[in-house]
Amino acid sequence: MRTFLKKSILVLAIPVLTSCGLVNAELFLPKTLDLGSSEPPAPLLPPAPPPAVLKQDAWGYGGTVFDVAISGSHILAGTSRGISIYDVSSPYSPAEVNLLKSYKVNKVSQVGTQLFVSYNNGILELYDITTASSPTLQSSLTLTNPYRAATQGTIAYIPDGASGLRVVDFSDPDNMQLVTTIDTNGTAVSAQIDGGFLYLADKGQGIKIFNLATPTAPTLLGSFVTGGDAMDIKVKGNYAYVAVQWNSLDIIDISNKAAPALSLSYMDYFNYNSGYQQLEIRGDTLMAMDYYNGLISFDISNPINPVVTGGASTFATLWWGLPYGFISNSTHLFVASETYGLGVIDISSPEAPHIPYTYRVLESWTNSVDAGGTRAFICENNWGRLTVVDISDPSKPLYLGETPQGVSACTREIIYDNNYVYATVGNSGMKVISVSNPASPAVVATIDSGSNARRLMKSGNFVYVVYSSFLYIYNVTTPTAPTLAGSYAYSAEDVFVEGNYAYLAGPDTLRIVNISNPASPTLTGTYNYPTGTRTTYSVVKNGNYVFVGGNENMGVIDVSNPATPTLAYKNSGSYVPENMVILNNKLYTCNYNLGAKVYDITTPTLPTLLEAYHLGGCLGIQARDGNILIADETMGLKILNDASKPYMKINKPNTIMSLSALETSATRTYLSDSSMGLIVLDNSTPEQPTYLTRIELNAISAPPTEDGTTLYVSDQFLVKAFDMTDPENPVALSQAARIGTGYLNDIVKVGNILYVRESNSGLNLYDATNPASLTALTSHPVANIRHITHSGSLLLAASQADGLRVISLSTPTNPTVIGTYNSPGTAVHSVVDGNMVYVADSGSGLQIVSIADPNNPVAVGNYNTPGTAQMVAKKGNYVFVSDAGHVEVVDVTNPAAPTLKRTINKSEFGGWNAKGVRVQGDRLYIQLYNGYEVFDISDMDNIHQ
Repeated sequence: MRTFLKKSILVLAIPVLTSCGLVNAELFLPKTLDLGSSEPPAPLLPPAPPPAVLKQDAWGYGGTVFDVAISGSHILAGTSRGISIYDVSSPYSPAEVNLLKSYKVNKVSQVGTQLFVSYNNGILELYDITTASSPTLQSSLTLTNPYRAATQGTIAYIPDGASGLRVVDFSDPDNMQLVTTIDTNGTAVSAQIDGGFLYLADKGQGIKIFNLATPTAPTLLGSFVTGGDAMDIKVKGNYAYVAVQWNSLDIIDISNKAAPALSLSYMDYFNYNSGYQQLEIRGDTLMAMDYYNGLISFDISNPINPVVTGGASTFATLWWGLPYGFISNSTHLFVASETYGLGVIDISSPEAPHIPYTYRVLESWTNSVDAGGTRAFICENNWGRLTVVDISDPSKPLYLGETPQGVSACTREIIYDNNYVYATVGNSGMKVISVSNPASPAVVATIDSGSNARRLMKSGNFVYVVYSSFLYIYNVTTPTAPTLAGSYAYSAEDVFVEGNYAYLAGPDTLRIVNISNPASPTLTGTYNYPTGTRTTYSVVKNGNYVFVGGNENMGVIDVSNPATPTLAYKNSGSYVPENMVILNNKLYTCNYNLGAKVYDITTPTLPTLLEAYHLGGCLGIQARDGNILIADETMGLKILNDASKPYMKINKPNTIMSLSALETSATRTYLSDSSMGLIVLDNSTPEQPTYLTRIELNAISAPPTEDGTTLYVSDQFLVKAFDMTDPENPVALSQAARIGTGYLNDIVKVGNILYVRESNSGLNLYDATNPASLTALTSHPVANIRHITHSGSLLLAASQADGLRVISLSTPTNPTVIGTYNSPGTAVHSVVDGNMVYVADSGSGLQIVSIADPNNPVAVGNYNTPGTAQMVAKKGNYVFVSDAGHVEVVDVTNPAAPTLKRTINKSEFGGWNAKGVRVQGDRLYIQLYNGYEVFDISDMDNIHQ
C-alpha cells in the first residue's frame, strides 16, 4: 500500500460535466451504518422527456448553490446568477435544463405549484412552477433579507433577518401583498408551522412561538434563548429540535407554549461544538446537516436521548463544499453546497443515509486503508483509531468496530495480513493490531526503533518500515512479539519489497538493497534521479520496472539488472504520483491535490492515461480482491471498481476556482486558473461551450498563445509547449525555465521568437523554432511592464506609470524601446488596430494613441470611464472596456472624440465584477472571477446574451 502524509493543502473544486454545463453529482461521507446499495438508485419518477437545450452563455458556475427546492423530478437551485433548474430523474446524474437569470439567490421554498425565491438584495419573488422546467414569474415584494417561507393556506410567513417576521398574503399570486411585520428583536432565519403554531428560529434571540389563530396577526406566546445562534427549528410532538450554530443540538420541551424549557443540549461524542445548519424529521429519525460532518441521522424515538445512527457527506474537503441548505423527497436528499453545487444522498432509509462505495468516519481524517477478505480497515489521523468495516457488499460498507477511544493505534500507513494490521505511528514506531474480533480490534504489540516511522511493507515473515534515517526490518513470525532483524541506513520516503530486494525511494536516489540476509542488508545498485525526476513520495514495481513518483512527475526505471538501473521513461507533466499501486497492468496513482489517475502500463515504458478521478485529498491507495481502495482524507474509504465509477468524480475537473486570464480563438477558449491549471473548451458554438481537457500546471496566471497546433503557456517559472493536434489529449512537447527571478506572464510569438513578460526582469526571449525543444535566449530589462501585445515588428507594452512603450523587433533577439507615450494614468492593458493603440489607463479611462510614427506615439483622444479601466477589446468602431465591474462600450468612429454607446451593467451578467474582456468574431467574452459570459455583439444596437 502507498500512503502519503500531506505536505500542503490546495483545494480543488470539481463538478461533473453534463451536456449543458457544469453540475455536481454526489460527493461523499461520515461514520456508521449502512452506506450504500448494490444497485444504482431507481429514478425518482418515470423518465421525463429529453430536457430542452439550455442556452449556455456562461461557463464555470457549476460551483456554489445556496439553496434548493424540489418539484417532481426537477430541482430548482438558487445560485449566484439566479435559478438553475436540473432534471434529476437520475439523481446521481443531474442535467441542467434551464436558467432564470436574475440576482444572487439566498433561499428558495416550494409550496405546491408555486415557488418563493428570496434574493440577497432583499427581493422576494413568487413563481408559478406548474411546469417546473419553465417557471413563470407572478409577483414580487421588496423586503430586507428574506429566508425560506412557511405557509398556511394562502398566507406565507417569511423570516426576514433583522426585520423580523413578515406576513404575506399570496391569495392573488399575481399581486402578493405584505400584510404585517413583527419585530422579533433578533434575526429571523427559519420558521415551521405545526398544529396552528409557528415556531421561529431567531438566531441570537433563540426561538419564539406564535399562535396563528388569526393567520394574518400572529401573537407571541413564548420564547427561549438558546446558548448560541438558533439557525433552524423542527417540531415533533412536545419537543422542538433547534440547530444552534457552532454549539449544539438543543431539544426544547414545548408542551407549555408560554414557557418552553431546555430538555437537552446535545454535543457529539467527542464533545465537539457542532455546526448544525438545517434539520428535518422523518418518523423517529432526525436528520441534521452539520457544516463539518455533513448529514447526521439521529434516532429520536426517545425524544430527549438522540442516538447517532448514520451519516453521509457531500463534501469533497473540510474547507470547501460546506452545505447551505437541502431538500428531500422520499428517496434522496439534495444538498446545496459551496463550490461543488448540487450533492445527492440516498435517504431511502433515513436512519442510514449513504452514498454508494464510500465509508466516512465522523470527526476524523483518513490517512490509510487496507482490506482482507470481506473486511476493510481505516486508519484515522485525528484520534489514531483503527476502524473496521464490512465490505462483503462493496457498495454498502457496514461498521463493525474500532479500537478503544484514547488508544493511538495508527497514524500513517497500515498493512493487513492474516488477522493482524501492522501500522506506523510516527514517533511511536510500529504497532501490531489484532483484528480477529472485528468488533473489538486491539493493539497487541509495539516496537520502536527511532523517530518518525513513515511507510511500511510486509513480505513473508518480515515487515519493512521506513523511518526518517533508517530502513528497519522486523521479524513478525510471532506477530504479538515482533523483533528487530536488521537495518539499513538511508533516509527514504517509501519502500517496495520483492524477492531479495528492497527498493528505497529517497530524496534524490533510488537505492536497491539486497535483503536476502535481513540481518545484513547490502547495497546492490543506485539510480540518481536527473533534474525533474526527483522523488520524495512513492515507489512500486512491476516486472523489470520500478515506478517512482517525484516532486515534478513520474519516472520509470529499468531494474532488470539491479546493479545498473537505468531511466526508461519520464513523464514531463506536473501531476505527482504521491501514492501508487498496480493491478492487472494498470497503475493507480494518487495525488493529494489532484486526485487519482489510472494508467495502462501494458507497455511499462509508455504509461497511457485511462481515467482521472477527483478526490478530497488522497493519502493512500491499495489493491485488494479486484478492488482499488482509496484513503481519501476527507471522504474516508472509497472503493473503486467498474460498478462504482458512476459515483466517482470522473474525468473532467473543470470548475473555475479563480479565473486569472481568458483567451479565445476561432474554435477554442482557454481559461487560466491559478489553482486548476489551463481548462480548454470547444467554443465552435460560443453559447454552448464543451469541455475538451484540463492541462495541469503549477500556477498559471496569464493567457496562453496559440500558434497552429502548438500552444505556448507560461507556468509560473517555466515556458511550456503543447501539441494540441488532438485537443482532448494535449501532448507536452518541451519546457524552458525562466531566465530572471520573477514570475512569467504574457506570451507573444513573433516569427520563431517567444517574448515573455517576467515580473522582475522585463522581457524574456525564447527560441521556438522547434517547439519540441524550447531554448532560453536572453532577458531584456524593461521596467514596469503590465501587458504586452504586438503589431507586425512592434511590441506594445502597457507599462503602468511609464505609460505605453513601443518596442522595435527589427532585430528579433534585441528588442529595443523606440518610443514612449506617458499616459495620464496607469497603463495596464492595450489592444492595437492598425496605427491606433487603445490603452486601459486605470483611473484615466481609455486612452487612444497613434503609432503612425512608432518613434513618436501621440495621444489622439480619450474617454474617461467612470471607474478603473482594466482591460480593452475592440470590434470594428467599438472598444469594450472592463471598468469598475461593468463593461463600457465606446464608439471610436472618430478617435479624437470617442463617445459612450452603452454600458453593460454587471447586473446583466450575474452581479459579478468584470475582470476582463475578449472579442472573437461577433461574440464578446466577459471574464469574471469564477467563469465567463458571452454576449452577442453582431448588432451594436442590440447587444445581448
